Amino acid sequence: MTTQSLDYAPQRHGPRRLAAWWVALALAIAFALAGWRLYVWWAVRTELRQAQAANAAAAAASLGAALDAFATDGGRYPTNAEGLDALIHQPPDIRKWNGPYLRSAAIATDPWGNRYSYTETGGAYRVTSPGPDGKPGTPDDITASGPRAGSPLLLPQ
Repeated sequence: MTTQSLDYAPQRHGPRRLAAWWVALALAIAFALAGWRLYVWWAVRTELRQAQAANAAAAAASLGAALDAFATDGGRYPTNAEGLDALIHQPPDIRKWNGPYLRSAAIATDPWGNRYSYTETGGAYRVTSPGPDGKPGTPDDITASGPRAGSPLLLPQ
């Protein structure tokens, strides 16, 4: 009968290589999940910005429709001094006022918390949101404008 050594000592580098492989796999999974989260975050952020811009454009158009209704009833657009408040409170010199044309002043604020600006020049109006950066006169501004004097929309009082 021969005796055989039952020395089951681990190989010198085997378990370390196996551990390194598991660590590399765990790191690869962690980086893949982090990359996916970054992609989802970026996509959601982009969609949110686009939705806010669309909301601001729709609100500016809604303000334009209220201004057109004001002009149809009163024969003119609000003056720069009256501003968008004329859509909620009747100006003293307008006899035929069927307002309020807005339910509240809250619509006069864009999705970024900035107030829409209103300017009237010779029967035309311009409603502008300063956009996401909050600075007027930059490329991200959102604007709605309306007709000039003599438009069929403007009826005599």
